[in-house]
Amino acid sequence: MKRNIVVLLLIVAFISCKKPQVRRPVVHHSTVSSFDESVQLTKKVLALEEQIFKKIIKKDSLNKYYSSPFGFWYYYNHKINKNSKKPLSGNEVVINYEIKDLNNKIILSEQELGSKNQPNKEDRLLKIDGEDFLLGLHHGIKLMKEGEIVTFLIPSNLAFGVTGLQGEIGSNEPLIVKVKLIKILTK
Repeated sequence: MKRNIVVLLLIVAFISCKKPQVRRPVVHHSTVSSFDESVQLTKKVLALEEQIFKKIIKKDSLNKYYSSPFGFWYYYNHKINKNSKKPLSGNEVVINYEIKDLNNKIILSEQELGSKNQPNKEDRLLKIDGEDFLLGLHHGIKLMKEGEIVTFLIPSNLAFGVTGLQGEIGSNEPLIVKVKLIKILTK
């Protein structure tokens, strides 16, 4: 019995003294290439959307379009010429807006987008740069004065991007958004 134990201990000692085996390194796939591919795809989508917007602008002889430094276009449906203030980042504003596709078909109406907290149910309270909302409109509303109505042509990356909006707005869908700035609420 003692002999069996000694033999067993020798076998265990022999197995445990085995040289370590060289293993191949784990290969991690770089996300750089997929990131680069994503950037290239986004650039292609934006270039295509820009071409579409330029065609829309060229066909529309009734309105004067402005190009924003943020990457969207807009025109005034109703412009205020007096020296009114414009909203700043952090201001709360009351707006009324509707969202259309590029064929001018209403996707979401003023009534569907309104707020239950407002006296006029079609109006919406928005904190500029302070809540998750269409990025293009945050920038666009800062260009407006109280009482103005502006139509924005917003590329998909400044709208709902690749995620879209719960079956209402598709992935990478550029939008036409008409906004009325009703009131600027200052703190």
